[in-house]
Amino acid sequence: MKRTAENQYPFESEVYQAAWWMYHYGASSPKRHVIFSNTPHVAKLSLGRLLGWNAAMNKGKKPCRTYQGKDGKKRFHGTRHLKRTEKLVSMFGAHGIYL
Repeated sequence: MKRTAENQYPFESEVYQAAWWMYHYGASSPKRHVIFSNTPHVAKLSLGRLLGWNAAMNKGKKPCRTYQGKDGKKRFHGTRHLKRTEKLVSMFGAHGIYL
C-alpha cells in the first residue's frame, strides 16, 4: 500500500496534556508532573495552582547527597530521607481509579 497524507496515520487521535503537583497528593516536595494522553480525563489529575508549600519546609531533608567520584563523574548516595520518597501516595492512587 502506498503511503499518502490520507493513509499514513490511519489511527490519529487527539492528544491531551495535563500537569499536576505531587504536593497536592501528600508528597513532601512539589514535584511537578506532566502527562500526555489520548483521553481528556487526565485533566482531572490537576488540582490547580501550587499553594501552601515553600522551600523551608524541606530544609535539611534532601533524599540524596552528591559527590564527585574518583573517575570525576557526579555520584549520588541516598540519605535516610530517601525512603519516604519511594512510596506511591495512597490518595493519588485512589484518585487514579476514578478517572
